[in-house]
Amino acid sequence: MFSSIKFISFTQFNFIIFFFSIFLFLASQYDAVSLYSDKLTLLRLKNSLSDPTGVLSSWSPSSGHCSWYGVHCDSSSRVVALNITGAGDGNRSSHPCSDFGMFPLYGFGIRRSCLGFKGSLFGKFPSLISELTELRVLSLPFNGLVGSIPQEIWSMEKLEVLDLEGNFISGYLPFKFQGLRKMRVLNLGFNKIVGVVPSVLSSLESLEVLNLASNDLNGSVPGFVGKFRGVYLSFNQFSGVIPEEIGENCGKLEHLDLSGNSL
Repeated sequence: MFSSIKFISFTQFNFIIFFFSIFLFLASQYDAVSLYSDKLTLLRLKNSLSDPTGVLSSWSPSSGHCSWYGVHCDSSSRVVALNITGAGDGNRSSHPCSDFGMFPLYGFGIRRSCLGFKGSLFGKFPSLISELTELRVLSLPFNGLVGSIPQEIWSMEKLEVLDLEGNFISGYLPFKFQGLRKMRVLNLGFNKIVGVVPSVLSSLESLEVLNLASNDLNGSVPGFVGKFRGVYLSFNQFSGVIPEEIGENCGKLEHLDLSGNSL
């Protein structure tokens, strides 16, 4: 009887070890697939954009993607940031680093890249960026990206910084979206965005900096912006009175720029 119990226990132990080994193997395969997927996504991104000055020349299939220009990875070699500041078009009233002080560390020790401009990237804003599922920082200011921001970007769960200042982004801001719950910096200044500031932005509990300056936004200034740390809504087409709600909920507010409107 005793030996039978020992045999059963030994069998169960081997059974557990067997399935644990399978789990570890599958987990390692998943990590490998994820790493390859990140690299493949970046290569597809490169192919989808026009790059006349070779900004992405280091993005080669023969090298590790974590060493590529503008790419930052975590300890598991997953892509957590794309940080590529373009040279602009020379006709903007803002320079890639003129307002550098308003943007603190993005996270992971990353700031907006402000040295050694290699040129600009051009093309339609690519939705495939959303396939970088670990991405925290997407910083592509002062390039030549056109079109609206794809819905897939607004659904990213881990994105904390979206910095597309100084491109040619157009269309409306979405009235609803499922992601961006960790968003801290939303910088879409100096683009061609139209419409009103949607109330859904008030649901971004982690948002600190909202820059929508120099677009074609209209309507009234939303009262909920008072809860953010930095708000830049200058040179749009806002009208009406400044909401009292801003003053009633401004405990964290440090910067508020509403100049150049019809208030």
